Amino acid sequence: DCGCGYAPGTACDRLSQAWYPFALRALDAEARDWMGALPRRIDLRINGLDLAFVHGALNAISRFVFASTPARVKARDIEAARVDGIVGGHCGLPFTQIIDGKLWHNAGVIGMPANDGTPRAWCSVLTPGPRTRSLSVEHVALDYDFAAAARSMRAGGLPEEYAAALETGLWPSCDVLPADEAKRAGQPLVPGRIDWKRWSNAAADSAS
Repeated sequence: DCGCGYAPGTACDRLSQAWYPFALRALDAEARDWMGALPRRIDLRINGLDLAFVHGALNAISRFVFASTPARVKARDIEAARVDGIVGGHCGLPFTQIIDGKLWHNAGVIGMPANDGTPRAWCSVLTPGPRTRSLSVEHVALDYDFAAAARSMRAGGLPEEYAAALETGLWPSCDVLPADEAKRAGQPLVPGRIDWKRWSNAAADSAS
């Protein structure tokens, strides 16, 4: 069980379980030991700003945090981490929010589309701003040979639904999505940038 909280028998539960035999074949003991030793959190200081990088949430690697997740939930994690901002992933949908002057950023996913009806993957570029404690956060869409990736998945015996998702840009299931994110399925995302200035108490804002 990946610990993502999929309801038993749902499409997400069924498809995630189909990956386990492949992982068992593909990863040897050395690879598993290496992955097991990776840190759950990485702290970096960029231009005077302290950022915590996590996979899902601060204390739960497989917790989904979406743009629609209440700001108080994100603020609680940022406060507990004692940082200026958190950079996370896992939910698969890129977004940036400024909450009481602090940052919550999701870079999206390199290995899957963002359920926006395009085969693009996503990453982020963080660039120090012109003043100390300022940062430019840019969402970048990535074009790649998704058809070759889908062929490779099929050749490896992986679930057809995920191979098709690389081609269509749509997830095989939206079981985990909150209502706000589910209703935006198939709507192409637009790359964007937000300039974050930590010295100010900016009102809550977002960009994606």
